[in-house]
Amino acid sequence: AGDLRLGGGYEYLDSEITSGPQAGSQVPLAPQNKANVFAEYRPLPDWLLRIDVEYIGQQYLGGDYDNNSEPLDAYTVADLVAHYDLGDWRLTAKVNNLFDARYSETGATSFAGDGFNPAPERNFWIGVSYRMED
Repeated sequence: AGDLRLGGGYEYLDSEITSGPQAGSQVPLAPQNKANVFAEYRPLPDWLLRIDVEYIGQQYLGGDYDNNSEPLDAYTVADLVAHYDLGDWRLTAKVNNLFDARYSETGATSFAGDGFNPAPERNFWIGVSYRMED
């Protein structure tokens, strides 16, 4: 009990197109920067609390190999989860998009114009699982 774990990661992606008519442009839907951090805390032996925070840098729309359209904005989103273990049973409650961030994970450009797919608003999830062992 009282265990705290922290972790995270960072990814840098150089997705520059190096030849052809789009040389010098970035590959669409490939953010240059991504990062995540988490904190996990076990206040009691049967309880686990965890928060995950993810940052995704700006990225060009799908199909925009010339990088002419406005890119998707960078965004940060946080999720919170609580687990309660009761023998072989696990009860889980989760809040996705904890701070109700407004962002688009993906979008595309076409002859009809640019389109964006909004990410889900804050939402809640509950679940029950059972662990079976040999």
